[in-house]
Amino acid sequence: MKKIVSVVLMLTMVFALLAACSGNEGVEPSKASVPTKNTQAASEPQKDGPKVTLRFATNYVANQPMGPMQQQILDQFKRDFPNVTIAMEESAGNDLQTKIKMDAVSDRIPDVFNYWRMDPVFGLDGIAKAGQLADLSDWVKSDPAFKDLFDDDFWKTATLEGKTYGVPIVMYFMQMFVNKEILDKAGIAVPQTFEELLAATKALKAKGYVPWGINTQADSLANRLYNYVMNGMLTNERALKMHSGQESMNVPEVVKALTLLKELVVGNIPEDAVALNTDAVISKYINTEKSALFESGSFSTPLIKPEIQAKMVAIDFPLIPDGAQKTKTIEKDLTNLYYVSAKSWADTDKRPYIQELLRRLTSREAGKSYAEKAGQNIPMKGVEVDPVKIGRLAFDAQKLAAKLPANKWLNAVMKPDQRTKFESKMGAFYGGQITPEKLAEDLNAIFYSK
Repeated sequence: MKKIVSVVLMLTMVFALLAACSGNEGVEPSKASVPTKNTQAASEPQKDGPKVTLRFATNYVANQPMGPMQQQILDQFKRDFPNVTIAMEESAGNDLQTKIKMDAVSDRIPDVFNYWRMDPVFGLDGIAKAGQLADLSDWVKSDPAFKDLFDDDFWKTATLEGKTYGVPIVMYFMQMFVNKEILDKAGIAVPQTFEELLAATKALKAKGYVPWGINTQADSLANRLYNYVMNGMLTNERALKMHSGQESMNVPEVVKALTLLKELVVGNIPEDAVALNTDAVISKYINTEKSALFESGSFSTPLIKPEIQAKMVAIDFPLIPDGAQKTKTIEKDLTNLYYVSAKSWADTDKRPYIQELLRRLTSREAGKSYAEKAGQNIPMKGVEVDPVKIGRLAFDAQKLAAKLPANKWLNAVMKPDQRTKFESKMGAFYGGQITPEKLAEDLNAIFYSK
């Protein structure tokens, strides 16, 4: 009977993790949170130190741009510390999420691993709250390697309930490009205000173009425009409160924002937008110049043909008329961080080598190689990136992003079931099936907790 109960409990935990639960749901507090060895500051790593094996889990595999860059650092580390064995545990893409969640259930989190942010949808927040991740707060605040390396916004992303669990690796931002050659031929100026953006959208449609080369699939590019318009009308702080259930969404400001979004998007996107992923929409509409306006994550730039990039310029998303946000902002955040298991951090034999490895993997030198050789956007400050190596358009977009304050992605505060309902409603809205007023009511029903 005890065996049956144990199996049932284990399966319950697995399903809770795979659903990416957060708060008090998900994994139970781990015994790893109770240190088994001295947890005071570890000594410097020694080449002739004790033999140590570090389990290193990653989805930066060989055929992924970051794979070779990370491997070079790991190989040099092993040459410098021959007493350390790094046991690689590789997973492709999102399979890493499943692996880490399963490892958490069996209380065998890898010593070091890269993973997404601690947004509820990714499930790591529950694992952190269960005590299975190392609290790196004191170390990252005191180690000179991290002094002035990252903006405070990125450290906030790495922190949950006052504890810093991750060290940043790469970031993203939502960029906006316009095909200036198309605009010039159509006699349209590059838009600087929201009114000019609406006018350009209408003029492009009148000229026979599909104005916006974006999609409406789950986690769509259209929903990133939703983020910009809602943030501009409400401020990012208030919009986050609404999407986390702290404030009603059925208010005039939300209806006004949705009305502007409708004017900008509905009828101005591909007819097959719901069937396209980002790669496909770029291939079918941006690279063929059927569309002149494009808004996407910074990771998408390499998918645009070089000859098309040469015709494009990066612009800021304009302020919303009568919006509460008075300064231009940009959605940007970390995409991946390195994390450490609580067990390995408590092990004074392992900790010095983990610390040194993380210093190398997140250094400015590493960031430069990630940017120039792997085409990644990096959060490290003070890194001089060669524009020739990353391309003029990507370089210009990065300069714009660097100077603007950060907005948090609204989806980050949504629970998984809420996000599914939200994306379904937004898809209907983009298809012209729901009015702004009805959508405000529906979103309020999804998010607001009275």
